[in-house]
Amino acid sequence: KSYHIFRHPEGGRKDVLRWNAENGRTIAELEIYRPGGEFESSAVSDAIRAIETKFGPVTLLSPPAADRTCLGFLKTVDQPALRISGFVCHGETLPARGAAIACMLNRLSLIAAGNDAKLAELFARAELKRADCRTDWVSGSDRPVLRGAI
Repeated sequence: KSYHIFRHPEGGRKDVLRWNAENGRTIAELEIYRPGGEFESSAVSDAIRAIETKFGPVTLLSPPAADRTCLGFLKTVDQPALRISGFVCHGETLPARGAAIACMLNRLSLIAAGNDAKLAELFARAELKRADCRTDWVSGSDRPVLRGAI
């Protein structure tokens, strides 16, 4: 596990969390970016589908050709300006990796917002939508829950 904070002279802040396997290979990365004056938005061209999380729909991104074992994700929020992105390499299938992404984002909590009331409100509203990470024995991790979890 590692946690790094990067600050830009024009006001941006990027928090990067990484989880590594015992062999040192990164199995998940989460980047939370609060842009400042340096930010330029870009269009997403490699989206494959969206998943639902406590932050609303999150775009899943096609894995790079060099590494088909990982699945990327991106969520942008206009107010407050926020971008949550990263990748997960945990899970045997794309639906399993999508479920791992949803679970990781649903477990994300805000410890302190400083003086940013909009950020605190975003996380407070998202917390009301937090979903359970358990899987369903009938439908699997990529389908709606049809029966209760075991």
